[in-house]
Amino acid sequence: MSALAVDGYEYAAPATVRTSEKRNLRAAPLTGTRPRTTPGLPPVPALRPPPTWDPVAFRMSGTTLRSAAERKAEAVSWTGNTGRGLNPPEEWGAAVARTAIECLLGFRPVQQLVRWLDEPVYEALVRRVGLSMREGTGKGPRCITRVRSKHVQRVDEHTSEVSVVLHDGERCRCAALRLERYHGRWLVTALEIG
Repeated sequence: MSALAVDGYEYAAPATVRTSEKRNLRAAPLTGTRPRTTPGLPPVPALRPPPTWDPVAFRMSGTTLRSAAERKAEAVSWTGNTGRGLNPPEEWGAAVARTAIECLLGFRPVQQLVRWLDEPVYEALVRRVGLSMREGTGKGPRCITRVRSKHVQRVDEHTSEVSVVLHDGERCRCAALRLERYHGRWLVTALEIG
């Protein structure tokens, strides 16, 4: 389909152009914008494909559950009460990131993460999963999400930041998590998936 520009607006070329109309028409590059409608000439639809929406991209950060003094007091009160130590933060962060990606892809219910995510992070993830389901981008062919690498940076003795690289069957993704000790377990207080 060729396009024509008249007075700066793009139009689809009519099936036949009369000689009297040709003097005002000139070829123009397509910009993908929708022009005004003029009688006799249908508008050119946007030719750029719409931007692809990534159903897995997610960001919820900047939340802090408690102050450093509260975290330290809570950790001291729970020391030894669980009967065993906490899981390594890199293993725990990788498992939570993998589960979050599978929730965003529609393979798991998001309720599986309610105990492990801080309330604002969980609410944002629930909204994002709902949006993915409404857009119809979830539930593609089932692939196993694999963890490629994981790294941990300890902020203090009660807080760790974990970065994880995963492959969801279609593309590699990265995830960053902030884990804080809370009642003898790790709690995700910030989560970003790209």
